Amino acid sequence: MNVNALLEKQVMQLTESGCWIWMGALRKDGYGKLRRNGKDWRAHRWIYQQLKGTLKRGLELDHLCHTRCCVNPNHLEQVTHQVNQDRGLGRKRVFCPHGHLMNGDNLYIGIKPSGAKSGKKKVRRECRQCAREYDHQRHGYQGNPLNRNRTHCIHGHPFDEINTYRPPGRIKRVCRECRRQRKRDARKI
Repeated sequence: MNVNALLEKQVMQLTESGCWIWMGALRKDGYGKLRRNGKDWRAHRWIYQQLKGTLKRGLELDHLCHTRCCVNPNHLEQVTHQVNQDRGLGRKRVFCPHGHLMNGDNLYIGIKPSGAKSGKKKVRRECRQCAREYDHQRHGYQGNPLNRNRTHCIHGHPFDEINTYRPPGRIKRVCRECRRQRKRDARKI
């Protein structure tokens, strides 16, 4: 398969940012990956070499768009490792490793401790959609986790105006009868 056929099949072009988002497999660190001639490649490196030529020894590709899954060779620049590291400090990614736009309602900014002994805190930026997908996968949710389409709870009580409770700050519905039963059971203990 030549590079143009691969681009048509595996790349989604975003006109507003100019990024070519890799829609194929992703590595854990968010870079696209592919296999050519029995060798595993980072997708952006392989596409860059096919369209722009070989990489110079001792240099690596820096994503000028700050998006790891972007394979647009015009968004890549050959730089030393030190330059790449310096540019990476403090810069904000536009897309998460899975290609979701990280702004507005899809962006979570929080503070987490960076080390137990240091006492310093680090600001972190997270993609809410990835966090939701991870939560659903981790906790084994199947189908619609917010049970919007269900008419009854798992114990058979109806989700109607009287029997439905929405906890403050949450979207998920809760069956009032099941909630009462849990409280009764807790008092018995």
